[in-house]
Amino acid sequence: FMDLDRWKNPEDIFKMAKIYTAVRDDVDMDALNTKKAQLEKMGARVILSKMPKVDVSSTEVRENIKNNIQNEKLIPKEILEYINTQNLYKE
Repeated sequence: FMDLDRWKNPEDIFKMAKIYTAVRDDVDMDALNTKKAQLEKMGARVILSKMPKVDVSSTEVRENIKNNIQNEKLIPKEILEYINTQNLYKE
């Protein structure tokens, strides 16, 4: 989130999607709110959502998907269905 404005063509992303950011307890809210304001000036629609910290890595989730290990406790059913129908993270 903090470097989203440095991605390739961020304005295109901002036109197509809302930016949802999970905020953990140990994060500097002032820094996040400053970045949110910067991104909104660029056209982003940003939603900061406080969430409990989950002890799992995205790499672990992708590896689980690749190896057909269930992730229902970590990923909503609808998202898993989309991942599976699109064959994402299989290679």
